[in-house]
Amino acid sequence: HLKDEKKIKSMQMFKKPVDSCARGDRLGICVAGLDAKVLERGLVCAPGTVPTFHAAVVSARKIRFFKSAVRGGSKFHVTI
Repeated sequence: HLKDEKKIKSMQMFKKPVDSCARGDRLGICVAGLDAKVLERGLVCAPGTVPTFHAAVVSARKIRFFKSAVRGGSKFHVTI
């Protein structure tokens, strides 16, 4: 947890500037003075709005569109 507040300089959705977003939107943000090395790609939200957890057991099936092999220890993006 960074526990750090920064100013958002701009936001984009599908390479077009936007002023707001809604739940479920895919949004690109430009944040002033933020070191990208301290972040991983993922979820950004208001403090306390999303419960955190450190582990989960998931049962998943590979869809036909995913052509790569699924190996143990792989990392995947999961939306709950």
